[in-house]
Amino acid sequence: ALYNSQSTPTLTNVTIAGNGGERAASLNTRNSHLTIRNSVIWANQGQTLDQNATISHSIVEGGYAGVGNLNTNPRFVQQALYEQAPSLLGDYRLQVNSPAINAGDNALVDWEQDLDGKARRYSGGTVDMGAYEFEGSRSGGLIISVKTGNWEDASTWDAGRVPQAGDQVILDAGHTVSINANATALSIEYRTNAQLQFVGVASSLAIGE
Repeated sequence: ALYNSQSTPTLTNVTIAGNGGERAASLNTRNSHLTIRNSVIWANQGQTLDQNATISHSIVEGGYAGVGNLNTNPRFVQQALYEQAPSLLGDYRLQVNSPAINAGDNALVDWEQDLDGKARRYSGGTVDMGAYEFEGSRSGGLIISVKTGNWEDASTWDAGRVPQAGDQVILDAGHTVSINANATALSIEYRTNAQLQFVGVASSLAIGE
């Protein structure tokens, strides 16, 4: 996707996805420094990232250290397989329950329109990650634990509510979250040393659509 030599490029609100080949999403540098922000890098073959890059408020498959970064499915409208590349298949706009919605940083926005020519910040809100801005009301969301606690306790979560069926849940580093009854979520991601604990034989977690 990109090779830098003696340069300092900045990628803002880009989507790099579905690329095929041995080094299909090779974001490496030589005597350079790469900055990526408000972006999505997902489902590429042979993906490698320069470990000296500065990446923030982005979804990066496999994860990457930085402020606001996520390692979770961006839920594109249609993800093309990298085996199909090169092609015009795929629709990299965001589904209604994408974790990329409202997850960028407004201070990093360089322009006022997305790739469709629509307002980069829908209704003046928080910018999305990636090349396309979602317009409408989000269904479900991204919920992250803020402490060790019970799943059923709203104070355990940054959203101030208990996760629901359409939510992508992240157990943040070092947190142990206990399920005491029947819980549900769209997906769950564990960060370093995070744990999910089931209390009692009747406790359960349903994952999926």
